[in-house]
Amino acid sequence: MNSLTRLLFGEKNQIGRRLIVLIIAFSTVITLFISVVQLAFEYRGLRKALDRELDGIAIYVPTIAGSVWDFDEKQIQRAIDALILLPDLVEVRVIAADTARAWVSRKVATPNVITRRYALLYENRGRVSEIGALEVVSSLDGIYQQLLNSAVSIVLSNGVKTLLVALFMVVLIRRLITTRLENLANKVHALVPGMLPLRQAVETHPQPMPDTLDELDAVEWTLDQTAADLKVAVAALNQLNQDLESRIVERTKELESFSYSVSHDLRTPLRAIDGFSKMLMEDYKDKLDDEGKRLLCVVRGNTERMGQLIDDILQFSRLGRQQLALAPVDMERLVRTVFAELQPWYANRDVRLSIGALPPTLADASLLRQVLINLLSNAIKFTLPREVATIEVTGTEDGPHNVFCVRDNGVGFDMQYVDKLFGVFERLHSSDEFEGTGIGLAIVRQIVVRHGGKVWAEGKLDNGAAFCFTLPHP
Repeated sequence: MNSLTRLLFGEKNQIGRRLIVLIIAFSTVITLFISVVQLAFEYRGLRKALDRELDGIAIYVPTIAGSVWDFDEKQIQRAIDALILLPDLVEVRVIAADTARAWVSRKVATPNVITRRYALLYENRGRVSEIGALEVVSSLDGIYQQLLNSAVSIVLSNGVKTLLVALFMVVLIRRLITTRLENLANKVHALVPGMLPLRQAVETHPQPMPDTLDELDAVEWTLDQTAADLKVAVAALNQLNQDLESRIVERTKELESFSYSVSHDLRTPLRAIDGFSKMLMEDYKDKLDDEGKRLLCVVRGNTERMGQLIDDILQFSRLGRQQLALAPVDMERLVRTVFAELQPWYANRDVRLSIGALPPTLADASLLRQVLINLLSNAIKFTLPREVATIEVTGTEDGPHNVFCVRDNGVGFDMQYVDKLFGVFERLHSSDEFEGTGIGLAIVRQIVVRHGGKVWAEGKLDNGAAFCFTLPHP
């Protein structure tokens, strides 16, 4: 009771008073709407009942038609006098077609009526003719009175329930919202003077909070003052970001130079190792036994793999600096082109490619080409144990993005290691099982993220895998 009294009559609870007015007004509208709907359904039911009652009068039509044919006035009058006793009927008329003679029986007339006409038909020597008509007039006053009684009952019951619910909601909102808004405004206001090094900025806004503000206005006023003070921090952060960006550019140049130097310095001894091992294989072939030849092949294979690893690292490092040349890309055409270029990888295998309806996308075609090369080559590689390899490329539209998936029936992977797939040098299979450097999927992820998309993988051990990524819709 104290909360309700404070809500209705307190000086600073303006939101509470607005809420109770709005809730009661809205509840009243809803109550009236529901009442109208209920009354409409009830009126429809009453009218259907009346229609069924009038339809039942049709059983008297043949008897009355016979009386009209025989021109038995007494029988006709008795029939309509009997019909007039039915509830809601206020008038019954029988009109002969040839003589226009009419027999009428009526009660007290009412303004709200409906009239139903029944044709009086008589069959004579196989010929059916209309010899007159039976007209009944039914009053709607009973229906309207019943609707009025129902309306009073519905409005009163719904109104009382709605009012109680509205009062409960108001008290609940007061406890759960308005009180917290007051506390929030006080806390925000108290935080302002101690925010970072903004004391000087805060002191430039010494005006007190107006007393006429309600709870939400007080929070808004306090946040506005805080926003003005935060502009100082934003300006400082912008300057800091500019300094950081300059440092990043310098460090990037240094890293690029370092990467080039490292790759150059690493390639020189690799070339020497590869060259001398090749000379040994050619010049001392006859002097080496099978084990020596095998070991030299291992050395040359590892030098080749090291060279590929250096190339992949350089490619991965350059992706972050390469500018995007965005343009609409025909995905289906690009997939077919890349798959055709990979033909040497599956020349002696039964590899079947299925391409769904791929929506066009907005991307850098050269970078997207690298994505498809990595995903399709992985699918070809990891389906090697399969007699018939199937690769499916699908695409769907999802709001502002398109989702593309490359699925295969290969060896798959255990989902508990899915987080390792897109890491640099992360491999779920040894190089003895499947060749590779472990950078391909990291390159895929970096390219997709640079386009504003995301990439993920799904799979099951020995049951295939699916690699999906999103790209912007043109």
